Amino acid sequence: MKLLPFLFLLFYSLNAQAQCQLCYLSEAQARQVVSYLNNDSEVVLYYSNCTQESKDVARRIKIKKAMYKKTDRPDMYEITLEGTVIGTFDVLGRKLENYVKNDMPFSEPIDITFVHVRAGGAMSQDGIQSWEAVSLGIYLGFDCDPCIDPFQYPNQQME
Repeated sequence: MKLLPFLFLLFYSLNAQAQCQLCYLSEAQARQVVSYLNNDSEVVLYYSNCTQESKDVARRIKIKKAMYKKTDRPDMYEITLEGTVIGTFDVLGRKLENYVKNDMPFSEPIDITFVHVRAGGAMSQDGIQSWEAVSLGIYLGFDCDPCIDPFQYPNQQME
């Protein structure tokens, strides 16, 4: 019976870790991330939540500014992203569905595990450039698990 509270605590801590893997970074890491984001024009924010039961809508964000600030945790910083949500969509497997154009302001702290950037890239037979959306945490070499394989990045035809 004493094992039950321990298992609950372990499950809770693993669940919390899956939800916030790279919310807090060292100053050097935060500078690296902000530098990358301020040199990119857009990203996809998709919290896959690491479970099949939970469903999140992916948001395509045009970046206005990324910044970092010190948190109440010793020597830890968080990244805030400001911009505009220019589209929302569902991710089903590696494909996108139900893309809807938007124009909503966006400003909130982010977990870079669930920020996806364009990577790879290939030209289809009909001349359309396609990209994969890859976790920024993985792309920059941080230890994280976005709980989803790379998926199709929204292309210009969706705008």
